[in-house]
Amino acid sequence: MSLLEELLAERGIRIENPSDKPRGMDAKKSKFDFGSFYDGYHHFAVNAGKYTKEQAIEIYQQESYCKTIPPYIVEKAHVKWRAGQNEDHEPCVGWWFDYSPTEKRSVDVWAFRPDYDKKRAVLLAEVQE
Repeated sequence: MSLLEELLAERGIRIENPSDKPRGMDAKKSKFDFGSFYDGYHHFAVNAGKYTKEQAIEIYQQESYCKTIPPYIVEKAHVKWRAGQNEDHEPCVGWWFDYSPTEKRSVDVWAFRPDYDKKRAVLLAEVQE
């Protein structure tokens, strides 16, 4: 700790290192909690700033429309509110996955996607029985 940091710490002042902060916007200010996404690599996302990974998994299981939840992978990703085109080339405004976040408006999320290798193994086992 440098002399300046020690003096500031004595007075109760803390200087935040920019690398300590998440790249995206403040999760507490974000209106995004969780949501479903269609026709993409990831199909569900939960705000990583508001919820832990375990809480995100619970939310995913509660919100899942399947009676039996297929194997899935949870990864860190980003979403952003923006305009774009959907798969039918129609204009659409909403939350979109942002795989290379460049702006402050991106929100860190826990993203869920199917684990196709495990799903395939389960289906093969059912067929062989």
